Amino acid sequence: MLFDGRIVSGTLKWSEKAGEGTVDGREKPIHLRDVYTLQWRDYSNPSTDKNGVFKALVLNVKNG
Repeated sequence: MLFDGRIVSGTLKWSEKAGEGTVDGREKPIHLRDVYTLQWRDYSNPSTDKNGVFKALVLNVKNG
């Protein structure tokens, strides 16, 4: 799960329980060499509805 504040490192891959439509085309695991803290940010709020906020998760991964 990609929840706010989650710390990720090592190898990330889909669970064996993930549905085909979720995994389709993204079967290879991601290998991280560093440790990252996930932080969701508000991206857009097109509605006053409580579920009207679009969020974005952008992770600047160090190369090398």
